[in-house]
Amino acid sequence: MVWREGKGSHLKTTRCSRSKSPEEMVVSGRDDPKRGPYWNGPRAKTEVSRIKHGSISIPKRESYLGLEWVHPGRISLVAKGWKSNFMILFLAFFVAPVVVIPMGVNAVPKLHFIEEPSQDVRFSKSTGISIRCVAVGDPDPTLEWRVLPSGSALTSAQLASALLSLSEDNTTLTFHPFSAERYSSQIHAQRFQCAATSSNVGTIVSAPVNVRAVVDQDYELQVYPSYAYLGNTAVVKCLMPPYVKEFLEVSTWMWGSELITSDIEQGGRFSVFPDGELHIRNVTTRDGSESFRCLAKHKLTGVKTASSIAGRLTVQNILEAGTIPVRIPSTRSHIRAKVGTTAELPCVGIGLPVPKYTWFRNGHQIFPDPQRGMKMFSGSLLLSNVSEEDHGAWTCRVENPLGSEETTITLHVYSDVRVLIQPERQRVDVGIEARLLCAVEGFPLSSITWLRNGLPLPPRRMDSSSNAIRTPIQISGDKKALLIKSVARKDRGMYQCFVGANPLGTPYEERGLAGDWEIFAHASALLELGDSIPVVLPTFHERVIEPGRPLTLECSATGTPRPNIRWLLDGTPLTFDTSASFSLTLTNETSSRARLSLRISRMRLDQGGFYKCEASNYLGHATRAKRVDVYGPPYVRPMEERSVVAEADAWFHCPYSGYPIQRISWSKDGEPLPTNERQALFANGSLRINHVVRNDAGHYVCEAFNSKGERAKSKLEVKVMVAPRIEPFQFKSGLQERGRTRVVCTTSLGDLPISFAWYFNDEPLTQSNDEGISINTFDDFTSSLSFPNLRTTHSGNYTCVAKNAAAKAYHSATLMVNIPPKWMAFPLDQNVMLGSPVSLDCKVTGIPPPSITWSKSIEDSQTTGDGSRAKFQDIYTIMSNFRVHPNGTLMLSDATAENEGKYLCKADNGVGEPVSKLAELTINVPATFAVTLENQSITVGTKSAAIECPVSGDNPITVEWTRNGMPILLSDPRMKIKEEPLSNGLLSKLVLPKVRREDTASFVCSASNAFGSSQRIVHLIVQEPPEVPIGLSVVSFSSRTVNLTWIPPYDGRSPITAYLVEYKKAFRPWNEAESHTCSGLSDWTELHTLKPASLYHLRLIGINAIGRSNPTPPIVISTKEEAPEGPPNNVAGQANGSQALFVTWEPPDTNLQHGEILGYYLGYKVTNSSDPYRYQTLEITKFEDFGIEHHKARKLELHITHLKKYTQYSIVVQAYNRMGAGPKHHEIILSTDEDVPSSPPRSVQCTALSSTSLLIMWSPPPVKDMNGKLQEYRVAYRPLREWEEQVEIHEQSTMQQQITLYGLEKYQNYSVQVVASTHVGQGLKSRSIYCRTKEDVPSSPANIKAIASDQNTVLISWIPPEYPNGDLTHYSVFMKTMESGRQFTQHFEVYPPNTMFSVRGLNQNQPYSFWVTASTLPGEGPESEIVAETPQTPLPASIASFSQKVTHALKEEVRLFCTSVGQPKPINSWSFNERELLPNPRIRLESSNTVLRILAVQMNDVGNYSCSAQNHFGQDQITYQLVVKLSRNNGVPPAPPKLNVLDTSSNSIILGWMPSADGGSPLLAYNLHYHCEFGDWDRVEVHPDTLNYTFRSLKCGANYQFYIQAVNDFGVGERTETISAYTLGEAPIPPRTKSLIAANSTYIALNLSSWLNGGCPISSFVVEYRKQIDVLLYRGKTEWHLVNNNVRSDIKEFLILDLSPETKYELKITAHNAAGSTVEEYDFTTLTFSGATVAPELVIHSEYSGLFFTNPAVIIPLFLTIVIVAVVMTLLIHHFRKNIMSEAPGMKCHQRSQLLGDDGSHQCMPSLPHPQNEGGGGGGGGGPGGSAVEGAYNAISYSNYPATSTFGTTTVNGNGRTGRRARGSMHSKSPPQPMADESYQAQMIMNTLRRQQLYHQQFESRSNDLSNDPYQRPPNNNTLTRLNNLQHVERHPLPSQDLQPQYFNNAYGHDAISQSNLDSVDPSSVESEPSVALMDMNNSSWIPMQSLYSAHKL
Repeated sequence: MVWREGKGSHLKTTRCSRSKSPEEMVVSGRDDPKRGPYWNGPRAKTEVSRIKHGSISIPKRESYLGLEWVHPGRISLVAKGWKSNFMILFLAFFVAPVVVIPMGVNAVPKLHFIEEPSQDVRFSKSTGISIRCVAVGDPDPTLEWRVLPSGSALTSAQLASALLSLSEDNTTLTFHPFSAERYSSQIHAQRFQCAATSSNVGTIVSAPVNVRAVVDQDYELQVYPSYAYLGNTAVVKCLMPPYVKEFLEVSTWMWGSELITSDIEQGGRFSVFPDGELHIRNVTTRDGSESFRCLAKHKLTGVKTASSIAGRLTVQNILEAGTIPVRIPSTRSHIRAKVGTTAELPCVGIGLPVPKYTWFRNGHQIFPDPQRGMKMFSGSLLLSNVSEEDHGAWTCRVENPLGSEETTITLHVYSDVRVLIQPERQRVDVGIEARLLCAVEGFPLSSITWLRNGLPLPPRRMDSSSNAIRTPIQISGDKKALLIKSVARKDRGMYQCFVGANPLGTPYEERGLAGDWEIFAHASALLELGDSIPVVLPTFHERVIEPGRPLTLECSATGTPRPNIRWLLDGTPLTFDTSASFSLTLTNETSSRARLSLRISRMRLDQGGFYKCEASNYLGHATRAKRVDVYGPPYVRPMEERSVVAEADAWFHCPYSGYPIQRISWSKDGEPLPTNERQALFANGSLRINHVVRNDAGHYVCEAFNSKGERAKSKLEVKVMVAPRIEPFQFKSGLQERGRTRVVCTTSLGDLPISFAWYFNDEPLTQSNDEGISINTFDDFTSSLSFPNLRTTHSGNYTCVAKNAAAKAYHSATLMVNIPPKWMAFPLDQNVMLGSPVSLDCKVTGIPPPSITWSKSIEDSQTTGDGSRAKFQDIYTIMSNFRVHPNGTLMLSDATAENEGKYLCKADNGVGEPVSKLAELTINVPATFAVTLENQSITVGTKSAAIECPVSGDNPITVEWTRNGMPILLSDPRMKIKEEPLSNGLLSKLVLPKVRREDTASFVCSASNAFGSSQRIVHLIVQEPPEVPIGLSVVSFSSRTVNLTWIPPYDGRSPITAYLVEYKKAFRPWNEAESHTCSGLSDWTELHTLKPASLYHLRLIGINAIGRSNPTPPIVISTKEEAPEGPPNNVAGQANGSQALFVTWEPPDTNLQHGEILGYYLGYKVTNSSDPYRYQTLEITKFEDFGIEHHKARKLELHITHLKKYTQYSIVVQAYNRMGAGPKHHEIILSTDEDVPSSPPRSVQCTALSSTSLLIMWSPPPVKDMNGKLQEYRVAYRPLREWEEQVEIHEQSTMQQQITLYGLEKYQNYSVQVVASTHVGQGLKSRSIYCRTKEDVPSSPANIKAIASDQNTVLISWIPPEYPNGDLTHYSVFMKTMESGRQFTQHFEVYPPNTMFSVRGLNQNQPYSFWVTASTLPGEGPESEIVAETPQTPLPASIASFSQKVTHALKEEVRLFCTSVGQPKPINSWSFNERELLPNPRIRLESSNTVLRILAVQMNDVGNYSCSAQNHFGQDQITYQLVVKLSRNNGVPPAPPKLNVLDTSSNSIILGWMPSADGGSPLLAYNLHYHCEFGDWDRVEVHPDTLNYTFRSLKCGANYQFYIQAVNDFGVGERTETISAYTLGEAPIPPRTKSLIAANSTYIALNLSSWLNGGCPISSFVVEYRKQIDVLLYRGKTEWHLVNNNVRSDIKEFLILDLSPETKYELKITAHNAAGSTVEEYDFTTLTFSGATVAPELVIHSEYSGLFFTNPAVIIPLFLTIVIVAVVMTLLIHHFRKNIMSEAPGMKCHQRSQLLGDDGSHQCMPSLPHPQNEGGGGGGGGGPGGSAVEGAYNAISYSNYPATSTFGTTTVNGNGRTGRRARGSMHSKSPPQPMADESYQAQMIMNTLRRQQLYHQQFESRSNDLSNDPYQRPPNNNTLTRLNNLQHVERHPLPSQDLQPQYFNNAYGHDAISQSNLDSVDPSSVESEPSVALMDMNNSSWIPMQSLYSAHKL
């Protein structure tokens, strides 16, 4: 078996023999013959080339190996599964041999998974899931689950969460079912990984497991109606919610009761796609007879769900729809398919006539080929048995005569990925190179990653260049090979190759696009450590030893196999010898570790030197050397002769001993070294010679010196030898079989004798070889190889080895024996059909592999007409639809006519003559049409029309015509057929005379020849302009837009290309109308350019290619109001203190207001903060009087309070009207003024620098609390003395954050505070800190006494120093006397608190001097005064204690001492204030009256206490002055201040207080405590100079409690009593019914913005309703129906749907804010079906259908009760009104009205006449005694003007009921109707205008009495300001038969009609628009425009 070489230079062929096992092949070698045993010296300097890795394919019968850059050495190859077609060989070239384990049964890696978790785990929260991971290994592995990407193990917290658990053996990870609120992204949307670890083997990990838990959600499937044209492909879609779409799969549809599945593979019409699309090909009218439902299956739960809504398919034919241009409604950009499966490429086009589909690939048309598994059904292309070649873009072209469109679909073909690492297991010695190859099968790939023991390896590139950075592990550029340059112990373990596959088909070179869609495959391999080079452990060190002392050295070494150890002294081995003076002990500790102990019992001088431990095994050796010196003179051991190799480096060591040695010198032949730059001496006695030459041979002397001048030396004889050098040789190129050649190996240098050896492929080559190779030796330095008859087996690598006594030399050359090309299969002539695939063989063998080229003849024959040869051109330059396989075969995917011709295959490898073969390809073309379907359009009346039918194909061709399926005869007088020949076929024409409408038909042209037939269909369409669009109507409208819809008309068999909408404002001619164009395919459009509150006329025109239709009748629409479009103008402001801003502005431009401005929102926030704006509202009171606006009592300005001090604020202002808020004014920046800092400096620290100075440091207050620019810091400090009254406070200022205080008292405690200042003043002081200065020497004792207590003793007493300046450590008592004329001084130490000391043993009658000093740690203080005393007799009474002032605190214990001496012993007596002191239980005399003890001293104990001592020889007396103080620090905590509430608002409370006594110390701060009711207490600290504080951001309408405490140096004072305060605000205030409810027939709209918030923002609403029940008619009660229990307050309009027409309802609304809740109930009645208001007696009570008035038992008692109640109530009301009028004659009208419970309009409106009721109380009547004017007013107000809303013509009736307040009741008598009598209508309008003026005057007087508080508004303000206001008289079209009712039921406008614009009305325009009327929106009555104009003229 032979492996064939690959491409590239330096190639070889290696022979391979089959092993006995059929499944294994092993190639092995011997030790490298070029180097010999590698441990004998450094490698020879041979240029080493590296071998590259790669994949090798081995066919069944032949084995080839491709090698590049061959390196001579041993090759170990492993082949597994030799019989398979595909095998990956791993080639490893190592410096030393490597054993590769054969891949037999036992070669499976020691650790691998047998069950691995799925990479994509999804489960439902209700089911949970378990995933398993099982691994086996030797020893048994342990499993661990990790969390990615961190790689950390599952935490105990995650396992303790009850959401997941692990089995005992860790093989199963279970995710338990959970509730939605327990969903955790750390568990349920996480990536996990299973890791298996086997000790002594390593770790492997599984592919990442993507876990995703899905929370179950309800969902519905819907199928909407679809439209299709007859014969087209219909697309029906199953709409799935986005949140569940990825988990649903649709495989079945229901058509009626019939199930539909994909049947395209059987040739059916249906294709079902998993994403919910159903394609129906060749649609028929029957397809529209039933509805479609989709059936989807949930992938996780398995539940199948049918769509809740069924969709029907509407089918239209060409006669109904006309002609339609082609369009592609939907497409798919990407489709995935697995190799070997079936893929459907859908293509759907819509158009009439039916479109034609054509598919293209790489620009060439694709023809269906069932034999290749390619079929086309309508537009869908079906590919069976998908292959990798099908991957790429496919283009579908859809066309009909009106146009064409294209779509491109990318088919992503993928296959399963398999991974194999070779070798799967290998054992490598330490320090040797190892390689791993990752073989991958499958596609497409996205990433390749290597792991070692479960951890990723860095992707270091493999690079053989000299400049490459060498790293321990290198990975190739394609990441398929891993190289370990030098295996270390850490490299052992399990290696894994992870390959990521991208399902979308992105190649892994573009892996950035792969993202989270990777699917991983992986394989593992085991790298075991083989034998390792020894390592010597550091167990001994350098030493210096005395002669005669023992020495022990331990040498430990490790290695595999266990190393041999020996000791050397200066390079000389120490061997086992019984006569030696040392002993060696060998201990084998383990199989890989040994220890050799060297022991010398008595060290000698000559045993000093370098001791080296050397450990070796067959892999190499390791050494450790340390010097052992012996004290003594220099000594140099004798040195043996040395031989060195020329051109190498040589080292010589001087084996000296002795210690200490000063220097070492070398000389050669008596000359000191060095003598040149190649020689170098080292301090350790070594000599190095670089690049040795022959002249370096000679006698060398080493000499050692010490400092005493002693020396020693020794000689060394050096010889130089020359190694062989081989002159390079190589084999000739181009050698062929049966040729001859020879190579010569000559050594140009080297000492003789030289021996030669030859190797073939690293195997020894002898003279008697079987290869027929001769080896000849010409002389002592030349050898040759001769090849008399070359064979292919001679190809390989030949190495010449030359060896002498110095070294070996190597040189290698490669012999390549070539073979010329030979045919295996050559091309043959072929005849094929157009579009069929073609395969032309061209298979050739040879060495080297021949290159194959294909060319094509560009002439018609091999020989041209003139006899010259045909010209051939490379096919790559003239063709594109081909592919040449690696074996030379030429493949044409789809043959075209251009592919016909002669093809030449030529093979050449440079050996011998090339071979070539010619083959001819013939293409047969059937009769075909370039366009098989065409629509030809023509206009009615055209003189003639010609239908052309060009056909291409091989002649002869026959053509036939049909019309609508009937043959066309040549005798037909209206049709003529003509034929013309073409270069590639035939042209047939059908000519028609003058075109008529009935000529519309389908014409078919049929052509055929010997190879096939085809048809061309031409639809002749006669066209005309479209008809008028049908049913133009309004769908919806807004302030600027209107949505129109219509039914498309007959299009005249020409597609309607556009619709033109013309619109104009009312009263303008159509020639001034604007227009809007929309697509002709649409049946609706939207106008965007309308103006708010405007009346428009609209009409529609259809347009096609032929012309325009007539316009539709116009319709009328009025646009709605809109929020302001412009911002307020001229916004400005300024600061109003440190916490307030004043902002002013002007209204928006009038043309941008779009309605009545109701108020302004002013937003503010801290500049550059992320906080949202906080808003304040300014509501504007307005009313309109003939178009003139008046602002009452409110200017456009606002004060913002409670702001942060010295802070920049961003201010925005926006206006709002009924429709909402307009745009904000651009942000302006305002800043509050400065203030004092609100926080003290922080982190105040104190450090004592000396006994008189302190360093004070601090941090500034927080920036937010600085409230201005820092001016300075002031430091206040004072000393703290125990009894002293309050001392002066000192202050110093600085701008720094530290200060040093000088001149302080020594060892004194100081209180220090720091305060920051701004321009305004000082802020809060910091809390006091206390710091003491350092100690110093004390002052002298204050007083001293020396008293003789007997003949030989003197008692010394003293008072401690006045300024101790520290803690006293001791006293020194000094005594001085004269004895024998010499002065003696002696001192004694006394320790505090003792202040007395007795000196004994003195001489009687000898004078002594005494003095005392005090000492602290810094030192001794000055001396006291010197006192003298002489021990003698007699001894009068004396007192050693001192008179002094004593201070104590109240209730302390006092001890006064009176120590007396004398002989005889004195008697002590005490007196108090010169009176004898009488003891009592509290005042006691103790110890013989030497101690006076006062228990719990009182203030009356203050005074002088005297002690008198007396004996026979004298007396003595001292006096104590006792002072009693309240406390030791002379102060107490401060008294509580007086706290009260100053002011409150909705979110703030201001507190104030008055300070009380400070307790004898300045106040430091106030602690202000607060909490909300039922909340926790909190505290704020306030500056002591501040006497008020504002709490901001409080809850609205809440109760807060407060108390305060003052703080000084002595502590926190008592708290004040707790006080309470409420923030402003109350529960929401409900509106009137009219402002809230706008009713319709089946729903009502709630204007929730009409609720007043009561001062606290409304948080939410609860809306409920029920049908109203008359308790007299029905005793039951219906339940409330909850609509929504959490309606947001920002919703302005809320709808209640599904109500019954003409029905009474009760509405209950609950509004919530921070202050509470308000429940309000309302009555309302829905309208009739026609939109009219229901009269009260016609209201339906659907709950009761009986006739109660037929029951006398009910009606009689009821009637009597009503009469009695009515009489009583009338009397009471009359009496009450009379009293009110008499008791409050000065009361204003509206105040009386409020007391009477109405809105004041009855009594407060001026009198106005009524045309039908002059002077009387008709109409509604004025009440008893009412004037005629009042009656007229009431008649107008109540009879003709029922209460209405402004929602179209909607009317709301009823009364509001609530527990908090009552509303008035107002019922309409009849729905609004147009008025017939124009004179009456005109009179009524004029009366209304006059009444308006009087009302405004009355309203002004009322408004002046109202408070400015925004919550105290005039009652019924909304109603009063709108009543009969002509600003709200709006234009409407009158009901007529021409206009549909819904257009004016919901349409309304806001163009105001005033006196001025009535003057401008053109009388002709009024007459031209008789259908236009005005509607009074407050009175719901219609006023024709003509009547209004007439009234104006009157």
